[in-house]
Amino acid sequence: PLALSGLRRRWGTPERRLPVTPEMLRWLRRNLKPQGSSSDSLVWAAVMLGFFFLLRASEYLDVGYQTPHRGMLGRHVQLLKEGRPWRIGDAGDPDEVHITIQGSKTDIYNQGQSRNHFRVQNGDGSLGDLCVVQALQWFFMHFPDRQPGSVNQDLPLLTESNGHLLPREALQTVLQMAARALGFNEARLGSHSLRFGGASALWAAFH
Repeated sequence: PLALSGLRRRWGTPERRLPVTPEMLRWLRRNLKPQGSSSDSLVWAAVMLGFFFLLRASEYLDVGYQTPHRGMLGRHVQLLKEGRPWRIGDAGDPDEVHITIQGSKTDIYNQGQSRNHFRVQNGDGSLGDLCVVQALQWFFMHFPDRQPGSVNQDLPLLTESNGHLLPREALQTVLQMAARALGFNEARLGSHSLRFGGASALWAAFH
């Protein structure tokens, strides 16, 4: 897989990948049930993490090979309320998520990076429909053992009920379903389309 990835980077693809758009995300939100389904909560958490934190697939998904000091474990994702750790069962809802990326190809010394996002609220105080904090709150409701300090905090975060890490191909399939439903060319979407989409959204909002 590493050799094939290198060839793709060297020779490129016939067409540039399309970014995931907020419209595609909202289509997925309408068609997934992350509150009631553990598998849907896992997929929705993956989609939200990839988009809002501009993640590369190797930083949180199964890409067919393992690299030391890569991958997102349960202890790398902490929900917070008013700056303090929040866990399932605590009063109220979390208002922030803090993640640690323990290594990436741009972090040549694997020192790790920390990033955070706050809960999304509309002008009237209601919860926004695309919120990575809420997505991870739903995920931990179904997988409380993955929270920092819990028994399986050292498992890869997005491990399915069968014990396998969510594969990149599964996430690509979900994204392509949304693209097809909205009339986009599904062949031009991949897992990195979440990273492209998040970067495009940042540019559109803040230049």
